Amino acid sequence: MAFKPSDKRKFVAEEAELNLLPILNMIVVLIPLLLTSSEFVKLGLLETQLPPAAAGGGGGMAQEAEQPLPKLSLIVAADTKGLAVSIFGATEATGAANGQYRYLPNAADGGMDLAALQQELLRIRREVVLPTANGKEQALDAAGKPRFNNDGSPAMEDKYGFEDPDAVIISAPNELPFDQLVHLLDACRSWKDPETKKVEVLFPSPMMGKIQ
Repeated sequence: MAFKPSDKRKFVAEEAELNLLPILNMIVVLIPLLLTSSEFVKLGLLETQLPPAAAGGGGGMAQEAEQPLPKLSLIVAADTKGLAVSIFGATEATGAANGQYRYLPNAADGGMDLAALQQELLRIRREVVLPTANGKEQALDAAGKPRFNNDGSPAMEDKYGFEDPDAVIISAPNELPFDQLVHLLDACRSWKDPETKKVEVLFPSPMMGKIQ
């Protein structure tokens, strides 16, 4: 026997509105808490270049006729006792007498004598590199491609009589602390006159390498 629902009983389902306010309040409280308690990774960026590989490839009449520029081969080698500065591949035996090699002992506090290093690099820049300046040439980027200004004109730079007038190879032991390595690289890039406060460019293109 079937039963018929009573006509007096009427039920209308009400639509419940979801209250997101408590969840939003919790998120607002948790975000600052998570940000203050989180530990971010600190990255140190050191802009250097690797020593260039020996160039190879096909030859030609123009390449054979063009004479390569000599290399300055500026090297700053650090050890536990001081800094050795060398140009043209000179060693203590072959370059100490003619100014192509100089050893700079550590300072009195045991650290690298960066002030003496800058004076030696300043001497090399002024007496060896700058006298070979012979006009302007288009600047190249790290990949060897020509650089241009924002207006599309070629970016020009001074042209010197060396293939590597702005480069310096840094040889440092593996145990050298990172902050001291950064100070060493900065000291090779530029020098600031303590009296006039004028900044003079030294060798702005450092390269990391190992001396055999």
